[in-house]
This record gives sequence, structure tokens and C-alpha cells, in this order.
Amino acid sequence: MRREPTLLGILALGTVPGVLIMGPFAVTIVLMVEDEFRAADRWVGLLWGAFGAGIVAGSLLLSAVRVAAARTAAGELAGVDGPAFTLAYGLAPNLGVAMACLFAAGITGPAVFINFAVALLQEQADRAMMGRVMSMYGLAFTASVPAGYLQAGIQASAWGPRATVVSSVAVCIVIGLLSMAFLRPVTRLR
Repeated sequence: MRREPTLLGILALGTVPGVLIMGPFAVTIVLMVEDEFRAADRWVGLLWGAFGAGIVAGSLLLSAVRVAAARTAAGELAGVDGPAFTLAYGLAPNLGVAMACLFAAGITGPAVFINFAVALLQEQADRAMMGRVMSMYGLAFTASVPAGYLQAGIQASAWGPRATVVSSVAVCIVIGLLSMAFLRPVTRLR
């Protein structure tokens, strides 16, 4: 893995959603519902459901539409447009807008990014190393979420849930834009 900059680049990008989107979303969703939207706790499940439904819809859409030629660019763009909808959720004035934003975020973010990251890793990995590469991806993604919990918990305690979501996702968007511009081992796959 250390000798393969392409694999390292994809793995590094794989940690960003866990730290800057999933961790903060999971930590703050109850606070957003109770403190920001002043709504009943059932809305926590409805917001999670909207996000999950978007991921399922996006995955089904990807299986129906062939986008192989633009998959690297689409995967990189998912690091920007999915978080943009999550940012809109963080700024949403009401629960209806928040649900719509989370549904769109699920379609454009995780559904695209995770599917394409896995495909790109499998295409770039030596067949003899496939198991190790995929286990590293699983570890990177899984370990990044608790790191996101930590940073989001600290932020939410200091600034509140809305500021936590907005600031974390804004950093994610900046990383997505920088990776599109400068992460050559990955962008060369276009």
C-alpha cells in the first residue's frame, strides 16, 4: 500500500466522509431535532431514514445507469456535491427542507463515492493484494467515523449542533475541491 500512491489517495479520501460528515451528522442529529428544529424525537428517525433512502436510491440509480467512463470524476465530485447538500441540511430552516437535503445528500454523496471508491480500489489493486487493500479500506472508513464523533462532540459542546455540521462539512468540501485539483494519483484515473 505504501508504494501505491493511487491506492493511498483513494484510502485517504475514504476517511474524509467518516470524520467530517457521518461522525458530525450522527453526533448532532438529536440536537438538531430538539434544539434547532424544536421537534419531536420521531424526527430523528425520519431524518436518518431520508438520508438512508437517498443512499439506496443513489445506489439503485448507479446500477441502472452506466457511468464507467466518468467514474473517477463522479467519485471526486461526490466529495463536493454530496457534502454541499449536507451543508444545506446544516443550514435548513425547517424539517421539510432538512429531509429533502439529506435525501439528496444520500444520492449524491455516499451512494456515488463509496461505490466508485471501492470499484477504483479493486481496479488499481494487484489481484494478490486485493484482500489486504479492501480490508485497509474497510478499516479506514470504519475507524474514521469514531474520529468524527470525537471532533463533532468537542465542536457541538463548544458551538452547538448547527455550527458543528456546517463547519465540518465546509472543511469536507474544501478537501474535496483540493483533491480534485491536486491529488494527481487519483485524478489521473479519469
